[in-house]
Amino acid sequence: MIARACLVQVDDQCHDEAKPAAMKRDGKHVQDLIVYITENMTNPFDVDNHPRQLINISTGLHASHDIEESLLKSVETGRTRMKIFVESSLSTDKAANILPAVHALTGCDTTSAIFGFGKKTVFKLIRKSPSKFTNLQNFDKIDFSTSLSAARELISSFYDPKDMKDKFASSHVDLNKLRVKLATCKDTSLLRLKPSKPALKEHVLRSCLQTNIWMSSHLDHPNPLFPYENGWKKSSHGPDPVYF
Repeated sequence: MIARACLVQVDDQCHDEAKPAAMKRDGKHVQDLIVYITENMTNPFDVDNHPRQLINISTGLHASHDIEESLLKSVETGRTRMKIFVESSLSTDKAANILPAVHALTGCDTTSAIFGFGKKTVFKLIRKSPSKFTNLQNFDKIDFSTSLSAARELISSFYDPKDMKDKFASSHVDLNKLRVKLATCKDTSLLRLKPSKPALKEHVLRSCLQTNIWMSSHLDHPNPLFPYENGWKKSSHGPDPVYF
């Protein structure tokens, strides 16, 4: 016990002696990082360019009040930029109102994703022409034929070539016809073919169900859709999706 106590005393003493040097060194590191952040971090979402020491200094260890204030100011700048980004991304009410349906149709926990198309591609599309997809605003409430038509228009739009936007426009109303056109195009992967009519119908049913759950989650007495009438079937281990 005596030996252990002596070791602790010596260790504490050494630590106290090292504090001024450590504070000076850490203070310089923090100040250098603040300058770097202010001059270089124009995009708060570009995590690849974040300095590695940013997490280490975020605790403010051994930082003076001036350094802490500068660091907090940098954090506030990042929050402001993030707020501007979010608000500008959702500046169009039409785009914001269709997001739940779009998210369900393009893949979430209970619905399938469209192969080869991520959320970034989807978001760019609806931001560019939100008025084209206004029927998705009441996706879970309108009659199913209208929901199916709106979903078909959204998904078909993913397959238009970037350099020839109108090439497949005439086939947007007929999924099977569009599948044939895509399959016979040069350099088209069969994995990227769009869903068939039966597959899309069941997918839209599940998407309507999920959108209904989200849009009524704030209600005390929601009127939910019945899963086994909307793209799901009973099985020995629970609900299974109906694919065709």
